Amino acid sequence: MSKMNRLFLFIFLLSMVSTVNQAEGLPLVIDSTANAVIVISKNPSVAATYGARMLTEHIFQITGVKLKIYRDNELGNVSINNGIIKNDIIKNSYTYLLVGESSITNQLGFSTDNLGPGGILIKTTGNVVALIGPDNKTPTDPMGSKYAVTTFLQDFLGVMYLWPGELGKVVPKADSLLIPQINISYTPPVAQRRIRILEYNSRLQDGLNFLKFTKEEYQRIYQSESSTLSFDGGWSGWNRLGGDLGLVSGHAFGDLHAKYGIEHPEWFALQPDDTRIQHNSGRARLCKSNLELIDAIVQDKIEEIRKNPTVQSISLSPNDGGPDSFCMCDHCMALDPPEGRKIILWDHKSSPGTRMEIEYVSLTDRIVWFSNRIAEKVTVVYPNIRLVVDAYSAYTAPPLKNKLHPNIIIRFVGNSWWYDGEYNRQFSLDDWDGWSKKTNSIFWRPNLLLYAYREGTLGVYTKKLSQDFNYIAHNGLYATDFDGGLNNWGTQGLNYYILARLCWNPDLKVDEVIEEYCKAGFGNGWQYIKKYYARIEEISNHHMETNPFNPYYSVLYNDEVVQELSELLDIACAEAKKDANYDINIGKRIDFLQVGLKFTALQGKIYRLLENADNGEKSDQYEAIKLLNTRYDMMRDIFTNHHWAVNVAYVVWREGNIMRKLGWVGPINKIEDDEEVRLGL
Repeated sequence: MSKMNRLFLFIFLLSMVSTVNQAEGLPLVIDSTANAVIVISKNPSVAATYGARMLTEHIFQITGVKLKIYRDNELGNVSINNGIIKNDIIKNSYTYLLVGESSITNQLGFSTDNLGPGGILIKTTGNVVALIGPDNKTPTDPMGSKYAVTTFLQDFLGVMYLWPGELGKVVPKADSLLIPQINISYTPPVAQRRIRILEYNSRLQDGLNFLKFTKEEYQRIYQSESSTLSFDGGWSGWNRLGGDLGLVSGHAFGDLHAKYGIEHPEWFALQPDDTRIQHNSGRARLCKSNLELIDAIVQDKIEEIRKNPTVQSISLSPNDGGPDSFCMCDHCMALDPPEGRKIILWDHKSSPGTRMEIEYVSLTDRIVWFSNRIAEKVTVVYPNIRLVVDAYSAYTAPPLKNKLHPNIIIRFVGNSWWYDGEYNRQFSLDDWDGWSKKTNSIFWRPNLLLYAYREGTLGVYTKKLSQDFNYIAHNGLYATDFDGGLNNWGTQGLNYYILARLCWNPDLKVDEVIEEYCKAGFGNGWQYIKKYYARIEEISNHHMETNPFNPYYSVLYNDEVVQELSELLDIACAEAKKDANYDINIGKRIDFLQVGLKFTALQGKIYRLLENADNGEKSDQYEAIKLLNTRYDMMRDIFTNHHWAVNVAYVVWREGNIMRKLGWVGPINKIEDDEEVRLGL
């Protein structure tokens, strides 16, 4: 039975709860009276402990009824006949919600043996609803029972978690709860499901400083806006992100120049100017053909593993980009097949503020050769260690000549949908296919969530996301680690939500999930919210396909577009209020979206001025500074009162000094005109 059918069945049964008998469903609450208990093991897993708490607290929030939690050994003698539980303690004909494996699930013959990491079994029989997972049997993802509870609450009780905090939680109200027959057995096909949701860091602090907020204020507001009435483990955990395959990744050689640069300058990349000087020690380029360097790295990695004997993998991923170019020595260049993909390398030192472009070929075979040499020697000492290597930047293309050492896992950082030209989606998928023919262990770590990341403005691309996720999931996907969850929930939150759901089920029907999202969060106005998101997706797609190299995304939102979108939100609000059982939180959620739209509208005005400045056109400086000071006030208000709508501190940090083009250096400017005018704060 599909999820939508299950939901319709649940709604029908709920409406009939006062007249049905137990054969038609299992009652949990009848007319605000408890008709169920929760049972966990005498020694429950962490997942079962969390799950039981989540279940009782959310049922209380729905109905006002608190179900009791028992351990199986507290029930005395338990007998089971045709799935009907009887015991010495509970005499009523209650429904038993069994969370996690226990002696009772064993007596019922419910087994998780066929479930993989993070798997769930949701099954009804007799007077039982079982919500169990393999938990501690699958240490790479031991939270199956918790996922079973989340799935049950979401799919059968209608609890949704759209974005962090209580406003993003949708918890329906009911006096009675009746559960239909269920039989779900499912293991998530992606064993590690991760989205990097941005947390506090030094970059964020730079933005906070500019907006005149302290770290303590950030932490207080963050905690307050993240809290919910019922225990749920946070947005990520609720949406079943999880699993840990022990993949250590990231740029691996940031300390090499500081460690070896003085004694061995020849270990570092020969530059186009025939020197080996590195201008950013932490991002130094290596001479990857140097065998002495390889031996030194091997010893470093062996020592790293020795000091961390439980580690399952190490990273061999090259340092991220810096001012210096890749090595151009004869030995390194000899590793690059001349028939490789044509690329452009950059050298940022040719003159201040500029970069030199060097036509060359893909460096992938060089990277694979280098990584293989290290892997061969490290695995002699540690044969089971895995080594993670990036497919990224100048080494995204699959290798032409070199095969991968069997212990190497590829971390694929391809895919950018804001470039739907030559380097388009299909181009990236072709690269994925090329790598999947070389290895069955590809770790997907794209930057797909970084759309408009400097601006924080509106952007929706759920259709492309679902299509590509589905394809990749069925063609060698091993794990995910999406970068760029920047907490712009009022402008791009639908992308985050859809991605989390795809991580759990890559085959979901995205249109159904969007409709479910809109219905859950926005009541009778849901159709207009759906149109709102569809229009934004249309705008985003048009930009990607027709003008992908325009760096300013906010210019898409001119007065006409903003008016159109604002009217959709206004109609949605009006329609929602027509409901006799109107929930005030629906209006607040629409207001939340309005905050994102208003911020985008203001960004549009400002970025059009920037675009004009880039084209050599002069702007009205007074008007520009007025807009920027208005934006500063708006950012402070969003941070304090609409924290999840736009991550304004990150926007401020990421845009850097770009607003100096418009003559703005801070929140207060004085402009001489007929009189001195103080703008902003």
